[in-house]
Amino acid sequence: MTYDAVLIAYAAQRGKNNRVYWTRIGHAYPHDIGAGLTITLDALPIDGRIILLEPDADDHTRALRRLMTSSQQPEEEPPP
Repeated sequence: MTYDAVLIAYAAQRGKNNRVYWTRIGHAYPHDIGAGLTITLDALPIDGRIILLEPDADDHTRALRRLMTSSQQPEEEPPP
């Protein structure tokens, strides 16, 4: 089974200054049995509206950066 996101889930809210603020709230990846997608959400939008968009180069860059920083965590010292 693969967990490579084919769609990214966002919530969009319009601020007081009329600017739209996008928040990444999850992702969708191919279902492990048959056709379809499995959607994993880390948050729920207030208005119940979820926008699914294809990942772009920025998403891949952020994912790589996240992987690199998590793999560079200092190792715990063994007990004396």
